[in-house]
Amino acid sequence: MRIGSQGYSALLVGGSYPIAESIPKTAAVAPGDVVMSVATSVPYGMAIGTVQSVSLASNNLFEQAKISFPYDMSMIQAVTIVP
Repeated sequence: MRIGSQGYSALLVGGSYPIAESIPKTAAVAPGDVVMSVATSVPYGMAIGTVQSVSLASNNLFEQAKISFPYDMSMIQAVTIVP
């Protein structure tokens, strides 16, 4: 995934509370920044959510960000993948 207008790289860790990890400490990532997809299965740069909060990772080497999506993940019952 990419975050913000500068397109900082991050890794998505899914689950009930998705988190973007491995964000460089020098990255200017802030709440409200747009999160974009880089997966080959969807259009590159497609907005998939926003940054909810940013904190220092437990290893003190990177930042991490809580991500919010424009839908309630607990309500998803089926997903269709379109190539």
